This record gives sequence, structure tokens and C-alpha cells, in this order.
Amino acid sequence: MNRPELLLVDDDPVAIEMLSHMLAGFARLRFARTGPEALRLVRERCPDLMLLDAEMPGMHGIEVLQALRADAKLCRLPVIVITSHRSAVLEASMFENGAADFLPKPLTAPQVIARVQAQLRIQRIAELADRMPPAFAARSGASLLVVDDDLSAIQTLQSVLAPLVGQIRFATDGSQALKLIAQDPPDLVLLDVQMPGIDGFEVCRAIQADPVLRQIPVAMLTRFSDAENEARGLDSGATDFIAKPYQKAVLVARVRNLLRIKQENDQALRALSEHWQRLGAARVTDIVAAASDAIVSLDSDGRVVLINTSACSLFGVSSDAVLGLPASASLHGASGLMAWLALHGGSPASEHRATAKTEIVALVKADGTQCLLEPTSFRVGEDEAAITTLLLRDVTAREQALEAALAHQAAEAASRTKSMMLSYIAHEIGNPLNGILGYGQLMASDAAHPLDEVQAKRLNSLLTSGWHLQSLMRDVMDLSRIEAGKFAMTLASVDAAIAAKAAMDATTGQAELARISMRAALPDVPVCASADPGRLHQCLVNLLSNAIKYNQPGGSVSLTVTAEEGTVCFAVLDTGLGMTAEQCAHLFEPFNRLGRGEGDIRGAGLGLVISRLLAEAMGGALSVESHPGKGSCFTLRLSQVRRQAI
Repeated sequence: MNRPELLLVDDDPVAIEMLSHMLAGFARLRFARTGPEALRLVRERCPDLMLLDAEMPGMHGIEVLQALRADAKLCRLPVIVITSHRSAVLEASMFENGAADFLPKPLTAPQVIARVQAQLRIQRIAELADRMPPAFAARSGASLLVVDDDLSAIQTLQSVLAPLVGQIRFATDGSQALKLIAQDPPDLVLLDVQMPGIDGFEVCRAIQADPVLRQIPVAMLTRFSDAENEARGLDSGATDFIAKPYQKAVLVARVRNLLRIKQENDQALRALSEHWQRLGAARVTDIVAAASDAIVSLDSDGRVVLINTSACSLFGVSSDAVLGLPASASLHGASGLMAWLALHGGSPASEHRATAKTEIVALVKADGTQCLLEPTSFRVGEDEAAITTLLLRDVTAREQALEAALAHQAAEAASRTKSMMLSYIAHEIGNPLNGILGYGQLMASDAAHPLDEVQAKRLNSLLTSGWHLQSLMRDVMDLSRIEAGKFAMTLASVDAAIAAKAAMDATTGQAELARISMRAALPDVPVCASADPGRLHQCLVNLLSNAIKYNQPGGSVSLTVTAEEGTVCFAVLDTGLGMTAEQCAHLFEPFNRLGRGEGDIRGAGLGLVISRLLAEAMGGALSVESHPGKGSCFTLRLSQVRRQAI
């Protein structure tokens, strides 16, 4: 925080040096030896406070005060008069000419700093308003609270100060004083220090702790007027410290000065309040116009009296076109809102509260699009003077996002339920199926009880169907594990050519039975892919098996392995039926066999779904290109693993 700047004015070098020593660590200091020099420095740069010697050669301290008060720019500068020639007449005269405080020499550092701090506190409030005129007359309605446990002292103060103020109240202890101040704050408090119970220092601190009451000036009036008590009182928040016994003229001058300060502070606070009220009133229109929510105000007959920019955009109108017209006729699609308003009405502004449950109203705009609005309303005034204001928040995006989130949650819940059901069914079917296949294989290999030709053929059909069902159950289990995120996979560096040969060997028998020729085009140099060896084999076998199943008699299937730009590609090309673009779009949907489930080709529509999920789990991708009657090409792409140089 910047230190305050003080101007020290004294023709005595010793006094200047002494004050400099007292205030050097507290404030920034400038100096003047004469009145004219002081006025010149003040006009060059006005300090926060001036300490002025009363008697100097050439220009007296009173003349300096008069010159300052005559200058509109300098009249609010607080001046503490210091002098070694103390007299009641001089002190009163200084206050009458605008001095803020009066200090007799010799001075002590705590006393000077406390007086300076008290005046700077007062000045901060005064700076909130424009410069006030120097002239002051105590208003007749000014109120004074005298706090003293000595009744004779109270009576003396009443006789001296009655002509100066309009009302004088009394308290004989600190607790009573705080109650009276809270009930009806006075313009000035004259406070004794030593009292039974709460002393004057505690009363002063309590007043300062209240943000409203702290604006009341407090003058401590006591016979304990040593420098220590004076500094303590001013540090507690007192504005002045007056020693008993006092000169009546001095007391009147100081009280008049304190009342002047209070009136100026009140004027400053009023000016500040009025400034913010004017600023708020001037900005209300701009604030309403710039609001992101649509705002429409209607009179008691439902006519539009205010509409902001957001509301104009919402209803597709201009403000000039609708002001003064009924809202139901001039605002497109507002019938639903008017019905809502008729049902709910406008609550008085004092009762308006946000509710946890809100209602959504649909509005069809002029361009035919629909938006969802969250309306609230409140009313100002009564009967014919009532103004009802609608606040309309466009929540279309929010509601659509909420609907999508709920749909996604429902889909995920359905998917989890399906996966659990499939897993349960596969498990429950798997156990008896293993028994069927086991006993079937025992029957086929029982040399002691051989089957005749017809029985053997029937048993072979049973085993073939069982193995197909077992394969289907494995696919269902794989799909449910992948969708549940419980699918274990270990990536490693896999030789692509070896993986391709293994898949070709696994499907050669199926190709021979279907009279499909198989060929492979493999790289001349080793190429490695990042994959799970078992899952890569599963993917390639699925792709080759499908290429064989959906091929034409005498057709062909080729498997080509290439490496390009860090990617290993396994391309399976067939000469089969091919697919349309629409069929390709639904190819990777579970259990969707694209209308080919009625033929003799076995399958459940899961192999390609699982293959794509496995490819993605290995950090790769599976894509297809197909043309009806010409065949299809499925390409599995995986990241290439570079071989380390030896």
C-alpha cells in the first residue's frame, strides 16, 4: 500500500527535523519554511495532509488556512495546526478557519502519528464525493450524544453546546451508550474515558467495528489527557481527543469542526449512493438488452411494453414492430407461453424464487423450427399498473443432450443385460453340449460296438451340428466379454507371414470341400505386426472362412500380406456374391446376416463383429470393399513392429 504524503510547514529547522524523525517511517514527507512556499507546493501536488505551524514570519497560519479554503481544489485538504503559543482564542480561531486539528508543542511521536492517522481516516470517506464547499453551518437538527458518569459534567456540556445542536442525549455508562447509538445513531459522540463497566476505549472500538456506525465522529473528553491515553484513544478510532478542563470557545470550535466533518461525510456518502443509483438506472436498459435470456414485459392488458434483443431473435420480430401490441397476436408461437402464464400467473417480484422443478414449454418459431423454453415470471405493481415480466431461457440444447444421455444410458443398460443373458445362455448350453459331443465321439470310435452306415452318417450329422453350436457359443461368449470390457489380450510382435500360413492351413479343408482354390501372397522379407497371436489367428480364420462360405463353386480366395507406412495389411479377397453399399453399412451389426440366413450356409452373424472388435482392441481396424456379383475384399490393418538391427 502507498504511504501517505505529508507536507510539513514550519519556519523552525529544529521542529522540521523533529517531525521528520517522528514521521519518516510512516509517511512520505515534503517541507516548506514559509506560508507562500507551502501554498506553491500544495498547488503543484496536493498532499494527503498538512502539518502547519500557527505563527510564521510573513504569512500567518490563519492566512494559509484562509487561502486553502478559498481554493475549490484545495479546500478539502486536512490541516493539523501545531504551535508553541497555545491559547483558547488561537485554537478556536484556527478551527473557525477550517483547521482539522490543533496540537500544542511540545509534541510526542505517538501523539502526532495518532492524530495524523485519525485525520487520514476521515479523509478517505470525504474523497468518495466531489469537493464540498468550505462554508459550514451546523444544521439545526444535529444530534449529540454525551457519555459521562459525572452528571455535573453532563450539565455543563449541555449548557455550552445546546445553542450549537438540535438535540442532546445522555448516557452514564458504556453499555447504555452503545444501546442508544444502535437505536438512533447521533451525529457526534462526546465520550468520557474512565467509566464503570465498559470504558471509553471499548465503546470506541465497538463503534468502529460496525460498518454503519463507524462513520460517526467520536471525541474523547477526559481529564486523563496524557500522550499515552491520547494515542490509545485515537488508535481506537476516536476522531478527536479533548482534555479537561477545556475552554468553552475551544470546545465549541472543536465540536463545530467535528459536526462539519460529519455533514461532509454524510454528503459524500449520499453523493456516492446517488451516483450508483443513477449509474444503475442508466444501465438497466443496456443490461436487459444484452441479457442472453429472452425478456418480455407485458402490461395488465397483455401488451408488450419491453422486449430485449434475445427475445426479438427468438420470436423473429423487431422491438419497434411489437411494442404496444398484444403479445398473443404479435409474437409468433406465443400462444403456449400465454397459456402457461394464464395458468401460473406472475408472482410479485418480492415473492419470486427459483424452484427446483421447472416446466418446459415448446415454441414453434416463424421458420418452423421448434425450441424448448424454460419460463419464469414475476409481477411488479398491482391492478392496472401491474407489469408482468417473462424470462425465457432456451434449453433446447440442454434437453436434447439430456435426452441423448438418457437414451445412451438405456442402450448401455440393454447391452449389459443382453451380454449377461448371452453369457448365461452360452454357459448353461455349453455344459450339456460338451456331454453330447463327448458321448457322440465315443460312439463314433467304439470298436466293440460299431455303428452301421446309416447310424454313422446320422451320428456325423449330430456331431457336425454340435460343433457348429459350440463355435456359436464361443462367439457369443467372446462378444459378451468384449462388450463388458473383460476381454484379456496380450500384444506381441507376430510374424505376419507365419500367421497368414497358419490361417490358410486351418481353412484348407473347408476350401477343398467347397471346391474353392486358395492362394497366398506373402512378403519376401519378414514383416511383424503388433497383435495378440491367438486373436490374430481367430480374425484371419473368420475372414477366410467367410470368404469360402459366401463364395461361388469354383471360385477363389486370396490372402495378401503387405507392409506400408508403418502398417501391416492382411487383405482377404474372394470371388463371391459381393454386397451392396447398404448391406456393407449393416455388415458389422451383431446377428445381422444381411438376409442370407435362410440358405444352407451356417452362421450367426457374429464372426465379422467379433473380428472388428478384436482388430480395434489390438489397435488396428477392419474394413471392407465390395461390389455385387464381383466379390469382396476385407482388409485387416495392424501396427507394424520394426525389427531391431543386429
